Amino acid sequence: MEESVALAEAEGADSALVPLWGPPSQVASGITDDGPRCARLNGVDWIVWSTRFYNDICVIWYTYWSDGIWSDPQRFNVQARSAPAIAAYDGDIHVVWRNAVNNNVMWSVHDGHDWSDPRAVVGAQTSDAPALAACDGRLYLAWSTAEATLAYALFDGTEWGAPQKTGFAISFGPALAALGDTLYCAVCLPGGGPVGYCQLSSGWTGSPTTLGIDTDAAPALASDGKQLWTAWKVAGSSSVMMAAGTPTTGLSGQALLGSARTSASPGLCGDAGGIRAVWQDSFTRSIYTATTVNVGAESSNTVSGRAGPGDYVSLSVDTGDGPISHYPARANTNGAWCVTVDTTLTKGTILSASAMKDLSGPPSDAFVVVLGSYQPGCLFISAVTDTLVQGKAPLPGQVIKGWRSSDGKLVVDCPLLPPIGLFDGTDFAARYLFPSALEKGDTLNLVSQFPDNGTMTPIVSKPQGYMVTLS
Repeated sequence: MEESVALAEAEGADSALVPLWGPPSQVASGITDDGPRCARLNGVDWIVWSTRFYNDICVIWYTYWSDGIWSDPQRFNVQARSAPAIAAYDGDIHVVWRNAVNNNVMWSVHDGHDWSDPRAVVGAQTSDAPALAACDGRLYLAWSTAEATLAYALFDGTEWGAPQKTGFAISFGPALAALGDTLYCAVCLPGGGPVGYCQLSSGWTGSPTTLGIDTDAAPALASDGKQLWTAWKVAGSSSVMMAAGTPTTGLSGQALLGSARTSASPGLCGDAGGIRAVWQDSFTRSIYTATTVNVGAESSNTVSGRAGPGDYVSLSVDTGDGPISHYPARANTNGAWCVTVDTTLTKGTILSASAMKDLSGPPSDAFVVVLGSYQPGCLFISAVTDTLVQGKAPLPGQVIKGWRSSDGKLVVDCPLLPPIGLFDGTDFAARYLFPSALEKGDTLNLVSQFPDNGTMTPIVSKPQGYMVTLS
């Protein structure tokens, strides 16, 4: 089975409700230790991240969402020492990062064709990841100084202004987002303490206001035009929480960010079309993302996925209230497909997608997602041999299913054994359903599924002969 389904480019959830997240999907096969960041420009989402290659020195990568797929990750020819930051401003994409040599904040702009030569922001030296956001016609940069205090500067479209130092102590890097004409800054207070909020667009406004959020990583901020949203890694845990509100209104609707599990800080971006979250998976260090679903809308939810190039796709939407709706689609030459559904999507809605090489051919097994029901984390494969696949599921009680790429045939269908003693019920060694099921040169496409036709994890694909090596 090659196809998958994922909610993308969906309208944002009603601001009075806890957001309903679409299914998580993997952004790139690359890994990150510092957490990815994202931005939206003219309906196109961009993601940046750093990958360590020597001690604390990192390289920066980026991708963007186009025609229903993520572009191939591209590498910046720069060296950094923390996660980069990204923002849309004046029709361009801006990226800043901490220079690996001297801790200067470096800045580059993508004008739709290419990146500008990196330039140092004068007077900006940071001890952690910087933050970037546009507000009221200006671009704001915030960072943690060498003394671990909050500083910021603004760009008026021509040049950067002089750095403004607040003298207020912070841990990790800050986060920025604009709600209307107000730019909010969120920081983690010293010692891995609670998250504090302040306003920068009207100048430094004194000590940050805390709202009861405890974290041990930098928070993330974004706005959907109606609400300011905060995402954070829960202190002492890998869970990610999200809530709406400002220091004036207070926070409401605190809830887990779907199945996200991370060891780094998450990233957020958004507009009236909804919120996108990005995070590093704490087990695989891969980059995952999810978007909000418009709970109250009937005509602005887009379901997208991947299949074989040119495949015919059949999507069914079962809300449990009335007849099942069916939608046809066809994958483009890159294997991407998408369709706008005129069905109200709510928690518990079942999305099932199957693919066919031609309209008269047999359909593949369906890829299934139940909105609001996701595994906490992702599936991990440690070995693919000629007789079995080994790995670790995100939860006990799952069913491991796998299809070979050569013809889409089901070759793995293995319910996990229940936990007993020291065995937690997540490790598996699943034998293939028949001899010679996976020949050399073939690829296994594996999912972990809740029993009774429940949600599947994003597909993980590994070739026959794959084995994790420990260095």
